[in-house]
Amino acid sequence: MPRLDGSRGEEGLFASRALAVGIRVSGALLAAGLILHAVRPASLPAGPPDWSLVLRSACAGHGEALTFLGIVTLIATPYLRVLLVAAAFARGRQWRMLAVSLAVLGMLCAGILLGWRRAASGALRPHADAGLHAGEVVDAARTQAHPGHGVPGEP
Repeated sequence: MPRLDGSRGEEGLFASRALAVGIRVSGALLAAGLILHAVRPASLPAGPPDWSLVLRSACAGHGEALTFLGIVTLIATPYLRVLLVAAAFARGRQWRMLAVSLAVLGMLCAGILLGWRRAASGALRPHADAGLHAGEVVDAARTQAHPGHGVPGEP
């Protein structure tokens, strides 16, 4: 962690390295997953992830599973860094900074939990009666912005 004199302790260096390693690992998983999926497409079932299936599929070289793990790693990396920083502040008995780190970790976790809750409730799924499809929304907006200049090929 940064000290008052501006130098970094071992904990801060470790947290920085954890962030760098997490980003590299997620990048490697994403790249490998995209390449393998392009060569040999295979899909995971829709819905909440079955972690044993995801891990088995990734070990079998299925690109979508590797890409999924890359995204999960990319999302989890900042959480790990905040945890490591909080541990460093606790070890250094810097209680205010520990409280700030734990508050940040709480906000990160609340964001994930609220997102999961919203996804589980179906709020993120498109509804059949939602009206216009994405292309129709663009066409409608274009027609409203420029009356008489609708979709190319139409009067």
